[in-house]
Amino acid sequence: MDYTNKSIADQSRNKTALLGATIMNAIIAFAYFFEVLKGTRGMGAYLIIVALCFVPIIAAYVTYLKKKDSYSIRYVLSIGFVFLYCYVMYGTTTNTAFCYVIVIFIVLTVYMDRRLSIGLGVSAVIFNVVRLGMTASRGETTPKYIAEMEIVFACLILFTIFAVMALGKIAQIDAENIRKATEEKEQADKLLEKIMAVAVSVTENVELINDVASQTELLALNAA
Repeated sequence: MDYTNKSIADQSRNKTALLGATIMNAIIAFAYFFEVLKGTRGMGAYLIIVALCFVPIIAAYVTYLKKKDSYSIRYVLSIGFVFLYCYVMYGTTTNTAFCYVIVIFIVLTVYMDRRLSIGLGVSAVIFNVVRLGMTASRGETTPKYIAEMEIVFACLILFTIFAVMALGKIAQIDAENIRKATEEKEQADKLLEKIMAVAVSVTENVELINDVASQTELLALNAA
């Protein structure tokens, strides 16, 4: 496939992101189904999780089928994840669920969109700040909980910063490679033009020599 074609490249990115998000959300839905079986989560709450997992995926697939290189698919997936993340974190008793953010970060890295990564990271941090405030207002914070939240904030902030830095560097390297490839192509085109010009000149000279030879032969015959 010609990935230098923007439309084809965007189609490939969307396809990869859709596959990754589908796998992630399917695993999340499957994992929470065991909580229903164990009786730690009600069926109503589980159905909300299933809806939050698959409604955005379905919407993204519908958009993909209509326009495979659609720019909006990345935002459908990321906004859908934000709602899922908020609901999951609101109903969980552990802070380790924040790791889902890292997974969606990796999935959406295919877009090389720094603004998307910043928005996702900032949203996750803001939600956890609100969650911490709500927990503190209920008087449910403990030293262990505070220590866990410090780790959560550190991971989210650091991951966002380094993800944006990495995407920026990759974009810079890609731009430099494209610039060099363009220069090499221009040089190759110029060299080809010179070769063609030399070939034309040689052809003209050969034709001139043939004409001279023919005229000389004709003069020789006339003289004889």
